[in-house]
Amino acid sequence: MTITSIDNFGHASGSISMSELRDYYGQTGSVSLNGNLNGGTNPVPSSLPTSGAATSFSNYRSKNRILRKKGNTQVKTTGTTFTPSESGTVEHHIWVIGAGGTGGGSNGDSGREKAGSGGGGAGCAKVIISSTATGMTSATVSIASRPAASLGLAADDGSTRAGVDGGSTTFSPNGNVTVTVTAAGGGKGFGGRQGGVSYTNPAAAPYTTTSDNSSTTTTSQWGGASPALAGSASSTSANVSGKFSRSLYTGSQSEAINVGSDDAASSTGGSPNFGEGSQASDTVVSSGTTQILNASFVTQPSSWNGVNGIRAGSAVASCAGGTGLQGNVNGYGYGCGGGGSSNQGGNGSINQPGTHVQPGRGGSGAIIANHYEINT
Repeated sequence: MTITSIDNFGHASGSISMSELRDYYGQTGSVSLNGNLNGGTNPVPSSLPTSGAATSFSNYRSKNRILRKKGNTQVKTTGTTFTPSESGTVEHHIWVIGAGGTGGGSNGDSGREKAGSGGGGAGCAKVIISSTATGMTSATVSIASRPAASLGLAADDGSTRAGVDGGSTTFSPNGNVTVTVTAAGGGKGFGGRQGGVSYTNPAAAPYTTTSDNSSTTTTSQWGGASPALAGSASSTSANVSGKFSRSLYTGSQSEAINVGSDDAASSTGGSPNFGEGSQASDTVVSSGTTQILNASFVTQPSSWNGVNGIRAGSAVASCAGGTGLQGNVNGYGYGCGGGGSSNQGGNGSINQPGTHVQPGRGGSGAIIANHYEINT
């Protein structure tokens, strides 16, 4: 896979030497403008004249070089220092991803609606760094771990549980660009009667949050649960031309729940946006047996290899004594929200012990990187 470098040869004015051109384009030995430094060679942009055409030093002013990926995609989920896994590279493409939020859930008897919204998707930043221009060799990082699981719910009358917010991941490279990039985690999901919103429009802001894993209810509607908010990304510095650039993305929130007729309803987790779009959350409703809705896979960059499919947690809804399954994050759920869970356990009688309900945990944060060398 070839790309055009973020930096360029420069020299908008002034003299240019053959040795400078040779080093910039990764050549060795003798070089010539119409030989191995023309528009038909691998490291040189095709916009330059090709062999046989009249070529002058001025053709190379402010031109970029052509790069190719070296090695495999690097994934890091722990530790405080990031070091590129490939040597001899000149540019790094790095995705900084927060942790997804844990879903919420509720249990109830046959006379109550049951609701659970999934956790929110995390924020993500794509950072491109020229190691040639910045001198970057490593970065200080803080990677959000997978958030705690929501506490389980007994199958009684109106048990409800909020999830847990996902944490933030930060990235601060060394070298001559001073910047910290932060990808915030996705918000917690909610159980029935939680979230502090009017359920005339359950997706409307603002939301008032309960504490993590809280069982406190703030609304009167049994079948309503607020959506989990999505994480965003931020940076302490603007882009630095020719050295560093970043793109900031907000994930998707989970879908709000508003169910009636004594049914159960849950939404899938939200997902991050890796620069290719995030996957929207969806809802499953049950008036009887267990219903499971698997989230769609999130579109990930085509340049990633060795990173399996990423998707958010599954939503689980059940009535009439069905088993409430955990809405787990599937595959490598980096930055994905866990699924919501709603269930009517046992025989539906008030305070009758029944099956255990546990909403899904969010996915951990991560640093994912590709490394590029000159395409000689």
